[in-house]
Amino acid sequence: MINILVVDDDISMQQLLRHYLSKAGYSVMVAGSGEEALSKKFSVMPDLIIVDRIMAELDGFDLVRKLKSKKPSVYRRVIMLTVCSTPLDVLEGLNAGADDYIVKPFKPNILLARVKTQLRIKDTIDDLRSEVNDLEKQLAQQSQARTISPDDSKKRIDSNDNDEKSNNIDDPLRELDLNLDINALSGHEINNKEEWADSVKNIGSRQIAASFSRRKRPWTRRYRLYIAIFGISILLSSILIFIEKKVLPSFRDALHKQGQFYEPKDFKRDEIKRKSL
Repeated sequence: MINILVVDDDISMQQLLRHYLSKAGYSVMVAGSGEEALSKKFSVMPDLIIVDRIMAELDGFDLVRKLKSKKPSVYRRVIMLTVCSTPLDVLEGLNAGADDYIVKPFKPNILLARVKTQLRIKDTIDDLRSEVNDLEKQLAQQSQARTISPDDSKKRIDSNDNDEKSNNIDDPLRELDLNLDINALSGHEINNKEEWADSVKNIGSRQIAASFSRRKRPWTRRYRLYIAIFGISILLSSILIFIEKKVLPSFRDALHKQGQFYEPKDFKRDEIKRKSL
């Protein structure tokens, strides 16, 4: 059952709110002052708190600030119910931390509708928090599963280095050109391929991998050339279509008017005229 705490120093208002809220199916708890609401130990924590502004011991604004300063799991939603109805009062109440502001005298159906709204917001917040907690637990479990001891990580690094050496040194040696600047890589004159292989092994696997990766990327230039040819062909085809659709008809009409252009039907007509003569 949903628990609602009513904080008001007016006993008649406490009884009235208890009547309407209990009739709507809520469990109602009552505190006669702000100090009592803060110091009293409830058997269950309230899901919603309805606070009066004008109280003797502790003002409603100060009570709301103290309630909002507590842990989010203790006090969630607060409605301020008061006779102060000026815009400044409403603004001050909302700035103090109240989630809604209702002016006395109020209509019971309006009060219950706003209570339901605040409880819906509370349920949404609870669902989001539970989902966040579940995600944090999953992330913690995944991070623990992915944790590797220093010895295992060192073994993996050594095995990866060995793989890189075998892939980047043995294979590219068969594809090397003797026209490369060998002196720049080894630091001395090399005359045959065996000396070149020995010098390459002394340089380091990472530098060799970087030099060969630059040599093994001709496909980028090839694809750029294909894309350029494709774009030029599209441009030329669009130009030809424009000439055929726009330029040639107007040019043909101009020649027709000057009598300098004959279509096949015109030749046939002239031939019939000549035969008739």
